[in-house]
Amino acid sequence: MNKTWLAVAQVSLTPPLVRDLEGAALAIGRLDARISASFCKERWHEEATMAGFATSLRAHDSSAAESDLFSHLRGTPLPHRLPATLKQEDCAVFEEWRSALQVRAAPPWRELVHVAVDLPEAWDAAPALLRLLALAAHHTQQQPSTAPPIMPRLLQALGLSEAVLPSLVIIDPAWRHRPRKVAASVRRSLRRLTRAALRARKRLARIEAGATHAARVLDGEPRAGALRPLIDLVGRHGIVTPRGIAREYGLSISGAGKLLARAARLGLVVEVSGRASWRTYLSPHLAIEFGYVEAPRGRPPALAPRPLPLTPTLQAFDDELAAIDAMLARFGPLPNGGSDEEE
Repeated sequence: MNKTWLAVAQVSLTPPLVRDLEGAALAIGRLDARISASFCKERWHEEATMAGFATSLRAHDSSAAESDLFSHLRGTPLPHRLPATLKQEDCAVFEEWRSALQVRAAPPWRELVHVAVDLPEAWDAAPALLRLLALAAHHTQQQPSTAPPIMPRLLQALGLSEAVLPSLVIIDPAWRHRPRKVAASVRRSLRRLTRAALRARKRLARIEAGATHAARVLDGEPRAGALRPLIDLVGRHGIVTPRGIAREYGLSISGAGKLLARAARLGLVVEVSGRASWRTYLSPHLAIEFGYVEAPRGRPPALAPRPLPLTPTLQAFDDELAAIDAMLARFGPLPNGGSDEEE
């Protein structure tokens, strides 16, 4: 039996490795805290599940990307993309994994990974991230390529996260074999884990920014009309077409196209079809994730200040006039019956 996975947890703690451990733990902790307090965590969780499973597919020599899995599940082809081959077995495993992740509490790690050997005495004293990588390597060696990713549940079982973080899936190709340089493999995996956590946090920030922008648009539009249900549909599906909108809300295709064009002008969706005959729109953050538009650089623009309500100002003006009338009343009526005109 190949027991090289135990060497992952027993690697020497050199200063560079300690820095990588610190960076990964910090990135995971920040993502966990942000997700736990976010008002968009359900939407992020759904997209992160697709992103994590696509990472697992690519690690097993599949050409499928997150956009391919997204397009397959939504039943809408993405423009300018070659259709990827998704096996029915992969889709079944994804549905099984997605259902399993709905359970918030994670089982003990011994129920997730079957370890048939006695662990060394220093196992419990090893950093939790090293034990995470060791168990993930062991699972990769023991399970077939069609097995669902295990790392998000291991993060919970080892106390590294409270929330389920489906996008934190990394699989080092060296785990399937006997790595010559265990320390190099560990550092490489830690850096990948850090980058995955940072990307997940950026995605969450973009989702929240899009939801906030949509709320401000609805608040400021004098004739929101069908924009409100359209925003709800984009939030649920992420991709819309005029034909789909027409079927969903009983509109004509022309009317649905005008509604989507209006939403695009307001920054609620992004058209990604280009010169294609049938237009396709994505939510702004997905257009960035799938490479249709570039992410904005630099500091985000400041939000326009909300106009102050006029009711307190008008009430204060009325109170001042009432105070002036009360002051003048103390001096009695004006001469000549209150009139200052000459007879």
